Amino acid sequence: MLGKPGGHLGFTFEQHIKGLNLDNKNRFYVSFLDEMSDRSYNTISKFDIFWFYAKAFHPSIFEEIRSTFPNKKIIVGPNVLLDKPDIGICDEWDDWLINKAEFDLHLDQVEFYNNHVKKFFPDNRKNLSTHLDKCMRLDIFDKDIENTNRDIDCLVYSKKRRYDKNYENFRSGIVTGLKSLGVKTEIMNYGEYKKEDFLKKLLRSKVMMNLSLDECPGILNYEAFYCNTHVIGSNHNVPSHYDKTLWVEDTDSMTNSYLVRKDDAHIKYLKKFESFIKNYDKNVKDLKSPREYVLNHTSYQRYCDDLVQIINEKFGWNIST
Repeated sequence: MLGKPGGHLGFTFEQHIKGLNLDNKNRFYVSFLDEMSDRSYNTISKFDIFWFYAKAFHPSIFEEIRSTFPNKKIIVGPNVLLDKPDIGICDEWDDWLINKAEFDLHLDQVEFYNNHVKKFFPDNRKNLSTHLDKCMRLDIFDKDIENTNRDIDCLVYSKKRRYDKNYENFRSGIVTGLKSLGVKTEIMNYGEYKKEDFLKKLLRSKVMMNLSLDECPGILNYEAFYCNTHVIGSNHNVPSHYDKTLWVEDTDSMTNSYLVRKDDAHIKYLKKFESFIKNYDKNVKDLKSPREYVLNHTSYQRYCDDLVQIINEKFGWNIST
């Protein structure tokens, strides 16, 4: 298997590579085209899959590999995303990906986003696209997470998306409502904090409220889970595999363009918070452990096993599961 041609692509890409190369069943071997000393036809042709992980490559590279190795499989994603999901195809690159690139598999990281993106694919290409949630080894710190002093009732994570048209009213309603409840609240604004400060606040928080319209699925959620902090949010901004008890239902909807937040969303978020905090001790005891969830779900082995299932289904292969 050949990794995406190109340079360094950050934390999630590192985890993707480590996850595949550390598969305990040794089903994968990943190398990089730009780091190979021998790029001869004989060497490169030994790989079964060419994987373009992120939207950081020129179509000419893709086309050259496709024409040189027509019988090999090509995967694009899960970080080959539409820059403007509310618009869809908005430039030549998007048009090339959606209508022209002859890939064998297109991946996104979450189901709802993948279902949205597939609306733009021609009908005969929709079945080439599916979702594969990310993996990551969350060795953030070594602390006694279970016995921290949870003196913050609600940590509000404030993140405005470009296409979230009524975000300011939603956020204002949340902040005003929490103030009227007299609970201890902290607010963290996206892009205005250091990671260490965010983690410290999570360790002190009984629950985090995620105000972002969407997360795909969002490292910030996984960091909250790692700190054993529950998260209140919609099914579009909290990972769909997590305990749905804290989902705030019917606060947004998918339209032909993209997600649209409903005007009364803040009321439903506040009701969910009140219900959770009123019976906090019982809820913490009865609900799934966020930390246990994230350590299991983001494991390298889960990632490899899911990928094998997808490859077997989409390519008609029979890799041992």
